[in-house]
Amino acid sequence: MAKIIKDEVRSKWQSLNLALECDEFNQIFKQLDNIAEPLKFDTTDEQWESWQNLIKQINNDIDNMNCHSKVRQRIFEEFQLIVTLIEEDQEPPSQAQLAKYLKIPKNTLNQDMKRLRKLLLQRPNTREI
Repeated sequence: MAKIIKDEVRSKWQSLNLALECDEFNQIFKQLDNIAEPLKFDTTDEQWESWQNLIKQINNDIDNMNCHSKVRQRIFEEFQLIVTLIEEDQEPPSQAQLAKYLKIPKNTLNQDMKRLRKLLLQRPNTREI
């Protein structure tokens, strides 16, 4: 009986943990995708420049993060991947798939997404829509 309860608790914890991990990445992707949505159809030079400006600003924010340079580089690469997925109008992978693709632990990716989301929330044009 104890084994059954233990397995059930572990199963529920893992599903809860996975849901929490996916939330940050999906929120970031949705926020940026909503901003970039007009670019996927008929875009003006001004809209494209605005998008590129936003990307440049976020890259600068990443460069100025108060953390180790390896962490900043990893977050920069993760952000570039998100931008590429959006610009190519691709569906986002799950956070677990993304971690596997990037060859980093899911927990590390989750922490990176929290840091990136914090940066985005500091920009008025990237706050939740």
